[in-house]
Amino acid sequence: MTGPEMNARVAKILVTAIAAAASVAACASRPGDAASAPDARVSGIVEANRTYPRWRDFPGVPAPLPADATLAVAGTRLDAGRTALARDAAAIDWTLSDPDAFAAVTRSRVDATGAAAVTQETAESLEVFAESLRERGRAPPPISRPRQP
Repeated sequence: MTGPEMNARVAKILVTAIAAAASVAACASRPGDAASAPDARVSGIVEANRTYPRWRDFPGVPAPLPADATLAVAGTRLDAGRTALARDAAAIDWTLSDPDAFAAVTRSRVDATGAAAVTQETAESLEVFAESLRERGRAPPPISRPRQP
């Protein structure tokens, strides 16, 4: 491109940019109808959020991480607790060698505690309620339909 062609092209771009800026400015400065619903709604949203964001809405500075020595001590304590737990779990007899004896001991402990009268009433009322639900759950008898000729 030669000098005059370049100047003409730059002038065209400049004129286009000025025209676009003028039209945008004209649209932005045009007063809107205050009674229109979208303008009122947008104005309400803008006014409600005019002070947002506030500094108190931003997260604070995070607390510094603990020192390596503190983490090492906590890790050692955790490992010791895990070892003690594994040792205690290994000492438990996980098989029930005599289930009848276990049941008898459990029944005697429960019988020694005794049940309050309210507990007995509750158990009886629950049984009555369960029976009423069973009755309601039964299917109704079939409907007899007249035969069609």
